[in-house]
Amino acid sequence: MYFYKKSTIMSQVGFETAWLNERFKYDNAARNESVEQSFLDHFSGEKEMKIVDIGSGTGANCLYFLEKLTQNQKWFLVEKDVRFLDPTIERLTNHASKKGYRFEVKGAQLKIQTPSKIIEIHVINDSFFNLPKLLNLQEINTVMAAAVFDLLSEKQFRDFVSTVFENKTALLTTMNYSGMHFLPSTNLDNHFVNIYENHMMRQQDFGKGMGKNATTVLSNHFSTIGYDFISGESNWKLDYFANKMHAFLLGFMDDSISELLTNINDKLNFKDWLSKKRTLSENKKLAIEVRHFDFFVKPY
Repeated sequence: MYFYKKSTIMSQVGFETAWLNERFKYDNAARNESVEQSFLDHFSGEKEMKIVDIGSGTGANCLYFLEKLTQNQKWFLVEKDVRFLDPTIERLTNHASKKGYRFEVKGAQLKIQTPSKIIEIHVINDSFFNLPKLLNLQEINTVMAAAVFDLLSEKQFRDFVSTVFENKTALLTTMNYSGMHFLPSTNLDNHFVNIYENHMMRQQDFGKGMGKNATTVLSNHFSTIGYDFISGESNWKLDYFANKMHAFLLGFMDDSISELLTNINDKLNFKDWLSKKRTLSENKKLAIEVRHFDFFVKPY
């Protein structure tokens, strides 16, 4: 749901990495426990897990689940942006080092050995739309996608999951955007949130992004095709002390909404609204709830 623009403070990749690292703890706290437990229970009998993480960024899903999964693991992190390769390897090796695990790095591959399991991680710099050409999905236990599908068009989503499900591969998709709410609230909040969401769903080369409609589209699609799935809310609770997250979100809104406003009064009203939100945040008087949904789908 979030779009990055070049920062004047740091390099673009530095900005994006900082954003992904900052949101990590909020994503983890927000993950739906019932959806996650269903996923873990479903594969509890497997001796080895083979997992594809699409749009993997700097490896957040892998970092989160490598401890929770008790089995040996083979991870395939599919990320189109080659600039994330080094930050991903560095992030995962730092984790292994802090845990005292043995690890070995060979280019885009990392092997971690814990006292009880072996974890192999392969970073693949390519588009996840090429997934059938990159890997044999029949050998994969599950595909993961965190904060990915709300960025896609409905057609892109349907085509992609069709490829996943025809290979009888499970799907765990988390942090699918569904709305935003500010505390304290004002009369203009809904107006500017709606414009922000319209920007997510604007016409692009690939079609219109699903944005806040993603959770409804996903739920309806999984129900229609008759697959067993569980879903639940995974909301960020960004309290008065989540100033860094506030700054990122308000920055994204600034970039997105400014692109769509043409009326001078709208621009002035937005500038005033944004300034007041930032002042509240700086004074630790702002809270933001960002609503998401998680899904675990078993096409068996």
